[in-house]
Amino acid sequence: MLLYKPPFLMVGPVTVFPDHVDLESFYYVVSVPQLVVENGDPSFWATAILPPVTVDTPGTAVAGQAVGRALVSFDVNLPLPPDLDEPLRKEIEKRWGRAAKRLVPAPLQAGTVTLTVARPNADTPDKQFSVYSGHSPTLVGDNRAALAIAAEGNEAQALVAAMSVGHLAGVVTYELEMPGLAPSFEASMKVHWSRIYERFRRHDMTNFVFATEEVDRTVEQLEDTKDIDIDVKDLDPDARQSATRALFDELKSQVIKNLFEAPSPTGDTPIEERIGRGVREVLTSLLPGVSHTLRTLTQSSLQDTEINLREQKVNVYKLYPQTTLAGMLERGGHAASRLTFVRVEDLPNRVEQVSVEIAGGAARLGVRGVEVRVQVLSPGRAEPLADESVHLTAAFQIASVEFSPGFEIAGIILDSSSKTVGVQLPGASASSVENAPMFEITNVQMGSNGEIAMLQLNPVAKRA
Repeated sequence: MLLYKPPFLMVGPVTVFPDHVDLESFYYVVSVPQLVVENGDPSFWATAILPPVTVDTPGTAVAGQAVGRALVSFDVNLPLPPDLDEPLRKEIEKRWGRAAKRLVPAPLQAGTVTLTVARPNADTPDKQFSVYSGHSPTLVGDNRAALAIAAEGNEAQALVAAMSVGHLAGVVTYELEMPGLAPSFEASMKVHWSRIYERFRRHDMTNFVFATEEVDRTVEQLEDTKDIDIDVKDLDPDARQSATRALFDELKSQVIKNLFEAPSPTGDTPIEERIGRGVREVLTSLLPGVSHTLRTLTQSSLQDTEINLREQKVNVYKLYPQTTLAGMLERGGHAASRLTFVRVEDLPNRVEQVSVEIAGGAARLGVRGVEVRVQVLSPGRAEPLADESVHLTAAFQIASVEFSPGFEIAGIILDSSSKTVGVQLPGASASSVENAPMFEITNVQMGSNGEIAMLQLNPVAKRA
């Protein structure tokens, strides 16, 4: 079984763990997700649907063009970089003094994958990010996972911007659970959680958000306080130091788990660059470039506990491989260039006009006016996307009302029974219908498409 014993061997984005029994078996974890590429073809598809406006060139958007809707689908995985296989084996032999006959992915028992996109000008802190969940990763082999996303309005705009380097932040994150054997020492640590929690509360941190390095330093400083009690038995000085180190590594994991919310990415530097600097020494949730928000807890919920490493036991360790969306697409063969911009009018199988039929014989029944209102609603949105209406009165029968793809009124088909019509402009009150000005149709010219090209009206005397 995987032996979780720091310090770990790290080569680039890969961390290696030995087996606790088989000396020739080793496990690895990759900390930077990649876009799946099959036969040179990136597994990435994206379409941005533009509002009814003109674009300069088919497939490209005008600079600053708003995006009405975005559809994105892509596959990610955690493959072992081919160019690192040989260097890894050399480093393993150098570190442990034996060859790696079996080098396989670390066993995983659960996992999720998400895409987090920053939302500019958010009204409240809880709306600063849009989080999209993907299908569960395979948890075997290269841990492939798929994401399919549909966004509208501002979310669609932010999603498209996150695909370009230097624009809005978009981060692909795996959250994985890896079982492993903790080191076996005759050592224990009693943790006074209320004191440790109060120590973090006293920090002068904005919104109680701590960077990884700050959490690390605070935990390291606990050794000389009364917040913890360490007991190491029957070990020589060198072993005592290793046991203490193992206790603090375990304490860091439990501090993050018990006192902080789930981590979120921060900073402008891509995650993969920060990970590549090799600044980590502990591969738990304590990853560089990750922020942690202190929970709001009561003293009654902070009971003292004991970390006991006298026996080997299986623990579950959280891993958070991360990468920026733009960086991943760039490494995947400039996959962002596969984003297609489509005008809403150019969508296939789109009905050009929508007709609303009026009941036959309405004029004979004395109906002299009709008001047609169309609202386009979106789930989860309070205001309608479009709201159009028209009010007509006349001595004729309205056959139908036609709407454009943008849900604007494109035309009204009339069955005329009189040469006089009353015209009411938008914005007039319903009470003014009877007083609408009357006109006589004196000339009608039809266009080549069969529609009215010109309608000439002359005013007539007001109705009595």
